[in-house]
Amino acid sequence: MIRPPGRSRRRSRSASRRRVVRLLLLKVLPVVALLFIGGRYLLPELHAWLLTSPSARVKKVAVSGNRFLTPREVITLAEIHPGMPMVTVRAGDAEARLTTHPRIRRADVNYRFPMSIRVDVQERFPIALIDGDPLTMLSPDGRVLPPVPGRRTEDLPLVVPPTAFRREGDAVRDPLIIDALHLLTMMREEAPELARRVSLVDLSGVRFARVYLDTLDVALLYEPCADWGGHIQALSAVIADLARENREGSVLDLRFREQIVRRGGDERRPLPRSG
Repeated sequence: MIRPPGRSRRRSRSASRRRVVRLLLLKVLPVVALLFIGGRYLLPELHAWLLTSPSARVKKVAVSGNRFLTPREVITLAEIHPGMPMVTVRAGDAEARLTTHPRIRRADVNYRFPMSIRVDVQERFPIALIDGDPLTMLSPDGRVLPPVPGRRTEDLPLVVPPTAFRREGDAVRDPLIIDALHLLTMMREEAPELARRVSLVDLSGVRFARVYLDTLDVALLYEPCADWGGHIQALSAVIADLARENREGSVLDLRFREQIVRRGGDERRPLPRSG
């Protein structure tokens, strides 16, 4: 006798459901009950042991990525120190405390087996000084950086701000200053030799900004917040030509998209074209 296929499928599903029910009753529920009953009485004891046992304390805190702050300063900011119970370490809270310091751009706090903590920081570096009383260091994103004992700042370019510029706490928000810092950052990344020769960025003019070099009497004229990025690599070759020709007192105008214009001789040097 051949059974209809529909009846066979229903019996198979019914048998599967019975197996699942037996599995829950005989294996899963007893384990859950044991964990619940044991956790209710054992977890407080375990937590108390983690708080008091010398074996459950932080043995070492390692710091990496710091250049300006000392390891002790980083550990103090993180509020994590050897000897504290490991169970009380909150990595997220420590990272938040670290990034409140203007020097620290990013922080990562990680556990290391068996009882160590590693703190990795990315620090902001100074790229310019801003004219004022006193002179203060600025990072590329406009943060005002505290001085570092024993570190020289004389070789940083000086930014002369507009007559009235905005400073909010430990950050400068003026778009002209942020733009100048962006220019210095691009120079440092794409033309480091040229970046080291920049001595002053004057933003006090009404419309145009001027960048002065230290060894040559050469100024770079640009319009803030304009598209001048394509000139950075070509500038090194143009300034090298000026040095060979002993053409001091020149002004290199960066306001034109396809070429650098030399004022004081009315000469033009086309930008190299890619491709």
